[in-house]
Amino acid sequence: MTTRERLDRRRSPLRLVLVLVASTLVLLGIAAAVAVALLPPVLAETPRERITATSATTATTAETLRSATGSATVAVPAGWLVLGVGPFLAEGTTTVVSPDDAYRAEFTVLRVTSASAGRSAYTELLAAHDITKAEATAAWNTETLSSGYSVRWTELTADDAAEGASATEREKGIAGEAAEDDRGPTIVLATLTAPDPTIPVELVLVATVSAPDAAAYRTVTADLLTEATLSATASTTPPTSPATGGGSS
Repeated sequence: MTTRERLDRRRSPLRLVLVLVASTLVLLGIAAAVAVALLPPVLAETPRERITATSATTATTAETLRSATGSATVAVPAGWLVLGVGPFLAEGTTTVVSPDDAYRAEFTVLRVTSASAGRSAYTELLAAHDITKAEATAAWNTETLSSGYSVRWTELTADDAAEGASATEREKGIAGEAAEDDRGPTIVLATLTAPDPTIPVELVLVATVSAPDAAAYRTVTADLLTEATLSATASTTPPTSPATGGGSS
């Protein structure tokens, strides 16, 4: 067989088709991998529904969060927007936004543990909201609701925003607190635990609100936490709401 015949054989239509099919499959695989990486965060921010009053006497809708060890139920007021659609959503997290878009609350149910190794989920949550350093030095408030539930909460500024504000202070030579606009939004971090030690989960709230509006929204934070409940089982039935009392202000 001559060299020309061998070259012509290598360029046969079947070989070309196989090369094109292989190239297409590779490109489709890359596109699928990119979609899997990008879709979850996009879908997590997609509005799901606007909560409406279920009756004349019920102005909230229950959102149940589940984990392997328990569940939590949050009462979302009418008019609030629930975010997140699609198959990638974690059952243990829900995000809601106030009707005026000024207050965003992300609730996550986590396993209660005193061991540092078991707090990896909490550590990851702090890192996702850029408040790891701020949480470590935060001044905490602790309150007990009339239901027996305990609330531990604090108000923070995101680590990057706080560092940027400190740099601005140094540049301007201004002592004391930086302007609220320089420090960015206020982040409310709170944990809710049940009085029953057999309930192995806690509810963590990370709420974001503009610094000038933070004080006005403290009652909103209190109401959301006061109406929340915890259960030792990750059932599909929301736990019975306990008697509720006043929250933090």
